[in-house]
Amino acid sequence: MFRILLTIGIGVVLGGATVVAIVDRKPAPTHIPDPAPSMSCPVIDSIDATVPARPAAVERPTDIESVKRAIANVSEFEKKRVLFEIAAEADSATLQRLIFDANRIDDYDDRHTTLLVFFGRLTELDPRSALALAQSDTIVLQDGIVKQVWKLWAIEDLESALQEAVQLPDEFDRKVAAQSMFSAYGYMGNTATRRISAITGIAPDSESRARYLYRLADLSPASAFDQVNVMDSAKMQREAIIHLGHYLARQEGGRAIGYANRLANSDHRNKYLAVVIRKIAEADPLSALTAISSMDDPRLQYHLFNDLFMEVAQRDIHLAKQLADSLVHTRAKDMAYYRIIHRHAHRDPVESAAWVDLITDQELRQYAQRQVARAKRRISH
Repeated sequence: MFRILLTIGIGVVLGGATVVAIVDRKPAPTHIPDPAPSMSCPVIDSIDATVPARPAAVERPTDIESVKRAIANVSEFEKKRVLFEIAAEADSATLQRLIFDANRIDDYDDRHTTLLVFFGRLTELDPRSALALAQSDTIVLQDGIVKQVWKLWAIEDLESALQEAVQLPDEFDRKVAAQSMFSAYGYMGNTATRRISAITGIAPDSESRARYLYRLADLSPASAFDQVNVMDSAKMQREAIIHLGHYLARQEGGRAIGYANRLANSDHRNKYLAVVIRKIAEADPLSALTAISSMDDPRLQYHLFNDLFMEVAQRDIHLAKQLADSLVHTRAKDMAYYRIIHRHAHRDPVESAAWVDLITDQELRQYAQRQVARAKRRISH
């Protein structure tokens, strides 16, 4: 009896959720310390099922037409259970034949699920054959499957996968292999990922670094910000701040603003807040406006109002105008109207001209007038 773990990878390539079958694996860890040699892949949203034994008299499907019949007109859970059983009892040659013929499965989802389940098992049995087959032109969504083969191979036997990866002649292929292996061990920050980097000469890329921070933030936002504070590279810090700002604003909305105080550098705090405000404004501009209005730093408020109105005016000019009308502070109001006119003048210079006199600051009003005049000249020509 085999224990099958179906992993659904979120945000991975393949145009949607990626389904991978891993046989005889332990449950994923819930933290990110250095992994023990037997640590399995970090798992998100997994279905863990024990495959029941069938009567010995039942013959397993060994050709793709039999597989198609076995998964036809059944529930998704039953379909996956059947595929897991077939994969668990097939040898390498049978799996390769089934994978090669899988394009004859008409249904898109059934075809991809079948491919990924069978590739998962083949990688465990014969990773080199799985990789060669994944790289062949006959496989749909080749890049995503190649990445999953490298990931599963690294889980099964990291040293063997590394030896194979460093022999790849193409630098791009080596990078794909390394980044896929990083994903098998929490992306970065532990013994396994340092080993991968040392052997391949490749560091975690921007996406891997982002996913590492997302995992930290899920466990403890404070630990994610602590990580940013101790980074040696200013470039990496800026990148991390942007990643965290987008992620926490999406996950926690207005609560993400409170995390800014975790950043030791004031410029970093302001950058983080700008990212968060813009992200919140995409879904709820009024909440973003309220959050900015409650801040104590006038200079920071001014810059964040500027970011907010640039974001809102780009999507809904009349909503931006309503928000500007609601502002109390004259300087912020003037800036908001200017940003609105700046965004709107090329689309409707007449309407924009009617808003110019709302700006009380003379210099800013003159800038707005020039914006409108240029827009009118372009239209007239």
